Amino acid sequence: EVAMYSMECTAVGLVRKAAGWLAKQRYFDDPRNQPTDPMHPPPIDPQRMAVALSQVAGGAAAEPLGRLHVNECSGWTIDQLLADADALLERRPGVKLLVLDYLQFMDPGVEAQFARVGFGDIAKGLARHSRHSGHSWIALSQLTRAAETRPPGLSDLRESGDIEQNAAWVLGLHLPDPQKPGQIELMVLKNREGPGGGICMLERYPNGMLRYVGLGRYPRKDKGKGDQ
Repeated sequence: EVAMYSMECTAVGLVRKAAGWLAKQRYFDDPRNQPTDPMHPPPIDPQRMAVALSQVAGGAAAEPLGRLHVNECSGWTIDQLLADADALLERRPGVKLLVLDYLQFMDPGVEAQFARVGFGDIAKGLARHSRHSGHSWIALSQLTRAAETRPPGLSDLRESGDIEQNAAWVLGLHLPDPQKPGQIELMVLKNREGPGGGICMLERYPNGMLRYVGLGRYPRKDKGKGDQ
């Protein structure tokens, strides 16, 4: 089971998107946003979506979100977040992974000019909670604009400070060729238990879903196909 603390998306929206991923269909919050071009075919298959929603919900009527626990918590402080996480873990021992989406939407608890220190304290709190509870946290983070034109690095983490210092692993998504938006690289920027720098290739289908392709690197225009 997974607990998602969402600072932006609604609980209903996240559950439907998770079901869309399981059903290999794209979900849109507003039906009017359904794309009509051939590269983005309409995703609606009611039967497949119903089965996927049942899988996400775990078939438990008393627990609408079943295996995916979503809490809308925009503007929470780290104390509020961890107090709720402790209560959830006590209530639902099956939860093994906690996800924060995303870090910069939390309340740093300090004035704007000291935001870097505040977000560093949040990162420390998540790391400390992970050690004491034995549960892993995944915290999504914004990157600086500079990362839009080159592969991301640790310095591109917004309000980086102690974020990178307290993280066991830091992964970054990179679009190597803007002309091929379906090719995405998942880069290991930090690995506390081993070497970093590894690259896992992902492929994005026209319907918006991602799949794992393999290790290595997509061929680069400037290096040729031999650069793997």
